[in-house]
Amino acid sequence: MKVAVLNVATGGYVELAENLHKSLNENFMTDHEVDIFLFTDSDKEFGENVRKYQIERKGFPGDTLYRYHYFLLAEDALKDYDFLFYLDVDLNVEKPIGEEIVADIVACEHPGFYRRSNGTFERRTISTAYVPPQMYHPYYCGGVQGGRPEFYLEAARMMKARIDTDDKNGVMAVWHDESHWNRQLKEFPPTLVLDPRYCYPTDAHFPWIEQFSDDRIITTVAKDEEEIRKVDDK
Repeated sequence: MKVAVLNVATGGYVELAENLHKSLNENFMTDHEVDIFLFTDSDKEFGENVRKYQIERKGFPGDTLYRYHYFLLAEDALKDYDFLFYLDVDLNVEKPIGEEIVADIVACEHPGFYRRSNGTFERRTISTAYVPPQMYHPYYCGGVQGGRPEFYLEAARMMKARIDTDDKNGVMAVWHDESHWNRQLKEFPPTLVLDPRYCYPTDAHFPWIEQFSDDRIITTVAKDEEEIRKVDDK
């Protein structure tokens, strides 16, 4: 298969990209052709399998909120791939990943709310990311997601439209892109749900996911978020 891995990295987050890319090259779909699509404001050179798309830095939360806008900049190129997979740039692929993650729409349950009856959904009706209170479990993390191009890019177009509507109304969803992702999945449920092994936190402790601690596959990378998000840190 031809597989595209999508990343967004601006400002200080660019320094995390090299580690993620190294782990991808070692452990991700190694029997297939993998290209990394990096959306960044950096002038740095990256690996030969990295396709760089220049974007303007917006700081936090703009750089994550507008991820779907960025992906659609590469829509024509991404249509040529068999599978698309987005990973936050502050993640690390620790163990081999293969075709077991391939499906039309792939989501990962948020480790902080795994099998819990809560989640930080957008409950305000003023946002297009609104999820009614009778809808709750499951709650999905924004940092690990994907799907086959025809399904994932259509979802991206729908979320982009909702974000644009919120912008026009002067509204920002409570958890930005993650709120819109969860809104999307309530209307169009994922065809494959990954458990917290695929987004295992190393900087937080949740007793209800300890069962996965020895089998974790993708992990978070410890970082100083306040420092790394400084807008003037070019």
